[in-house]
Amino acid sequence: MSELGDCLEAEMVARLLDGDLTAEERVPLEEHIAACEKCYGLLTESTEVWWRIGKDAPDDDSS
Repeated sequence: MSELGDCLEAEMVARLLDGDLTAEERVPLEEHIAACEKCYGLLTESTEVWWRIGKDAPDDDSS
């Protein structure tokens, strides 16, 4: 989001999923997502991919 009301960019979704946002950054994004069907869908799809990647990643203990 470059300006208030703009839709999310992929980088911001990734930062949100990774927990790399401060509360000051996260709160307006969450409010926008709650009001924007497009961004809610983007976050939902991204979350599904994020979980799949995490579940499919090999364990570090296998060596």
